[in-house]
Amino acid sequence: MKYEEYPRLGTTQPVKRRFPPSRPLRELVNEVNGTLPSSLQNSGVSYEAVDWFLMDRLYDPRRAGSKLADMIVWRQRFEAKTGNVDTSRERRTQKGYFHEHCDVLGRPVIVAVASRHNVFFRNLVESQRLCIDVLDAAIGSLPPLPSSSEESPIDGVPQGKPEGQVSQLLGVFDLRGLTPACIDFEFITFLIEVIYKYYPQRLGQVLLVAPPPVVFEAAWEVIRPNLGRHANVVRFVTLAELRAEYFTPETIPREFR
Repeated sequence: MKYEEYPRLGTTQPVKRRFPPSRPLRELVNEVNGTLPSSLQNSGVSYEAVDWFLMDRLYDPRRAGSKLADMIVWRQRFEAKTGNVDTSRERRTQKGYFHEHCDVLGRPVIVAVASRHNVFFRNLVESQRLCIDVLDAAIGSLPPLPSSSEESPIDGVPQGKPEGQVSQLLGVFDLRGLTPACIDFEFITFLIEVIYKYYPQRLGQVLLVAPPPVVFEAAWEVIRPNLGRHANVVRFVTLAELRAEYFTPETIPREFR
């Protein structure tokens, strides 16, 4: 398969988050919290996180509560395993980071540079911890939800919250210089599972920048089936397209200037 034959998708628009027309959000959030096992009741999950899981599960409190409970349990185990892990070495490589500027749609941006990762020299737990730290930092930069006084829905859209307000991230993966040693299937499996099970719909679009056809084709054949329906958020772009469609000269990540 030639590079030009990879699927190509246009830029996505900010997600339009709608509340159900019949019930206030606060009531639904309380119902979700009520579905959690008593051991998870005081886990410190934010109002915004509960709201997000509600949206992901189409405002079904029981389904949202079940998925939220899985996330809380995973998070507790992950923190127990990696809470004291030193990621300073990983950070110095700049293999993955939260970019200081948003894209042209206002989405927070996370950048990963594949050529800076080597499966033979990385520490998997350190890489996983850095990954979660970067995701959390980017999500934490998103605009806050409206206050309780703004929750009354009108035609399904909350007052005081602009329709189409940005609430997703853009992931930019620099695949230039990719070699077989950079392709870490163990870490990729972790990343896919975490994003789609515990950070649902947080990545609005993933850009794969200039993948080398020969090296990447074999890896993509393994990775793509694991993405399932979520593969539709992936777009293959050239460096020129990234510069022209997603950033201004002042805001583009330094690797792509």
